[in-house]
Amino acid sequence: IGIYCANDEVLQLIPSLLANPDLEIAAVFDRAASEVRLRLADFGRDLAPLLEAKLTDRIEELIDDATLHTVVDASAELDFAKQHGAVVDRGVQVVSPLTARLLWCFGPASGHHKTELLGALHEIVESYNLTIDADDLFSRMLEIAVGVTGAEGGSLMLLDAENRELRVRVAAGIEPELWTKIRVPLGEGIAGRVAADARPLRLRGKADRQAFRIVRERLDVESAISVPMIFEGRVLGVLNLHHSTRPDTFSDEDLEFAEQLARLDAQIIAQSQSHEALCSQAARYEAVRQVRSELSGKAPLADRLRKLCRFVAKHAGDGIATLYLCDPDDDDLRLGATSLDGGGFGGEYRIAVGQGIDGTVARTREATILKTHEGALAYAA
Repeated sequence: IGIYCANDEVLQLIPSLLANPDLEIAAVFDRAASEVRLRLADFGRDLAPLLEAKLTDRIEELIDDATLHTVVDASAELDFAKQHGAVVDRGVQVVSPLTARLLWCFGPASGHHKTELLGALHEIVESYNLTIDADDLFSRMLEIAVGVTGAEGGSLMLLDAENRELRVRVAAGIEPELWTKIRVPLGEGIAGRVAADARPLRLRGKADRQAFRIVRERLDVESAISVPMIFEGRVLGVLNLHHSTRPDTFSDEDLEFAEQLARLDAQIIAQSQSHEALCSQAARYEAVRQVRSELSGKAPLADRLRKLCRFVAKHAGDGIATLYLCDPDDDDLRLGATSLDGGGFGGEYRIAVGQGIDGTVARTREATILKTHEGALAYAA
């Protein structure tokens, strides 16, 4: 990770970051690096030698590091992303010092840290600038819930309102390759009931299959807590915690903590979804602008369409893009361009309207999108 602007808050944070074996500080940038060196002694005599080689007033030493994963932005305006958008575009995350403290400086979550962890989450809700990958934060939130309550595992499930089902966003104790396969309809199972009723549940012993309409029984769960994540009266998801051997694992205090955490989770999720929606909208505007750019100019239409197909193929995971033009006289689609070298089919190629996926889409005027089991794009027309 890198540090952008070494103010007092981040200098107090650095010893805790250095104590985390999973982290390495790449560089600490500050325009007034020489003045920062004079203040290091105020934050412990060991800090100066540790940072001597890392502290710099050359921004290139930070942004040109190809191994950089995250930047802790401690600037007054939190303007790293604006000033260095190319770094963010290559996948580097940007977090505030507060988020860095929550993610990396508390160590294993436990009841001892309960008040402090809730306080840090509450501060993030109030001041959150969500440029971090939300899954990192969701994983930490689940880790906090598991650690503080003594659970053996759990999951954070988000509600797909359109399909009326819960889907796993992050989980502990469930193999990641299974996350995308788990779907819980509203009203079914423990989590589905909690989401439908917007009320928490605590179970001691195995759940009644009939009462909870459980399709697949979990033989490894003896106690569980399931609480809804509600924001502005709307259920966004469910936080689930479980233990496999002890039916008396969770106390009233654990349930209360899980409810507090779920309320904070819901606010962060709402901000995350809002942020994702804004990013998606911005991406759509940018796509429209680039499509117009590819289609403009004085080159022959066939050349411009071929250029457009290559642009689309690149942005669809290096797939293949084929563009058909509608011939209203013959009621069919004629191959207009493709991203494949050499024209793809070596001559004229036609599809009747209503034939196959492409022809059906032309007739219905409704998009068809096919995805793999993992949720990746397979085919779109």
